[in-house]
Amino acid sequence: MLAVKIDYESARATIGTERGRTVPRDEILAALKSIGYGGTFVEP
Repeated sequence: MLAVKIDYESARATIGTERGRTVPRDEILAALKSIGYGGTFVEP
Protein backbone atom coordinates (compact mmCIF):
# COMPACT_ATOMS: atom_id res chain seq x y z
CA MET A 1 0.00 0.00 0.00
CA LEU A 2 1.18 3.48 -0.76
CA ALA A 3 -1.13 5.44 1.49
CA VAL A 4 -4.05 5.21 3.86
CA LYS A 5 -6.29 8.20 4.54
CA ILE A 6 -8.69 8.11 7.49
CA ASP A 7 -11.74 10.38 7.62
CA TYR A 8 -13.02 10.11 11.16
CA GLU A 9 -16.14 12.21 10.56
CA SER A 10 -17.46 9.88 7.85
CA ALA A 11 -15.91 6.76 9.44
CA ARG A 12 -14.16 5.88 6.16
CA ALA A 13 -10.67 4.96 5.16
CA THR A 14 -9.20 5.26 1.67
CA ILE A 15 -6.40 2.91 0.66
CA GLY A 16 -4.08 3.87 -2.18
CA THR A 17 -1.98 1.32 -4.07
CA GLU A 18 0.17 1.20 -7.15
CA ARG A 19 -1.84 0.71 -10.33
CA GLY A 20 -2.54 -2.97 -10.89
CA ARG A 21 -1.83 -4.03 -7.31
CA THR A 22 -4.58 -5.74 -5.37
CA VAL A 23 -5.59 -4.73 -1.86
CA PRO A 24 -5.31 -7.58 0.68
CA ARG A 25 -8.96 -7.28 1.69
CA ASP A 26 -9.06 -10.36 3.92
CA GLU A 27 -5.99 -9.21 5.85
CA ILE A 28 -7.37 -5.71 6.33
CA LEU A 29 -10.75 -6.99 7.51
CA ALA A 30 -9.05 -9.45 9.89
CA ALA A 31 -6.91 -6.65 11.34
CA LEU A 32 -10.00 -4.47 11.85
CA LYS A 33 -11.85 -7.34 13.51
CA SER A 34 -8.91 -8.03 15.85
CA ILE A 35 -9.26 -4.51 17.30
CA GLY A 36 -13.04 -4.56 17.54
CA TYR A 37 -14.02 -2.90 14.26
CA GLY A 38 -15.64 -4.07 11.06
CA GLY A 39 -15.62 -2.85 7.54
CA THR A 40 -16.66 -3.23 3.94
CA PHE A 41 -15.00 -2.30 0.69
CA VAL A 42 -16.57 0.19 -1.72
CA GLU A 43 -15.21 0.50 -5.22
CA PRO A 44 -14.56 4.07 -6.41
